[in-house]
Amino acid sequence: MTAAMTTPDSAMLAVLVERMDRLTAGLEAMASALGMVGGAGRPAAAPVAPAAPAPEPVVPPQRWTGWHANALRSALRMSQEQFADKLGVSRRTVTNWTVKPTMVPRTGIQQLLDIAWSWADDAALNRYQHLVEATTVVGVA
Repeated sequence: MTAAMTTPDSAMLAVLVERMDRLTAGLEAMASALGMVGGAGRPAAAPVAPAAPAPEPVVPPQRWTGWHANALRSALRMSQEQFADKLGVSRRTVTNWTVKPTMVPRTGIQQLLDIAWSWADDAALNRYQHLVEATTVVGVA
């Protein structure tokens, strides 16, 4: 190839520049019409969506029942045996919560369940909340 073939002549260059200017002007007009360009060709500030309200914190029940204890165990993804071992109670105690969901454990167990609540991370608390909202047990508030 010769040098003349690889270098665009000035007329061709002028045509390309003119087309580029028209294209740029058209894009700027479209962006302006869509509200995407601020003054002096700067990008407009993105519209700010209203902040979603903060979710209500998940709180433990004021009075644990067998049903609440079993829901917490399920949310923590523990077997009855694992939950009993971690709480330091018999497996039979945990089984009774499943069989008798309206039973109210004695004060010492209530305190252990409050401690077990602290083991729950956000995902487990979310699972607990869904269990509580999705299930109704007669006699359990």
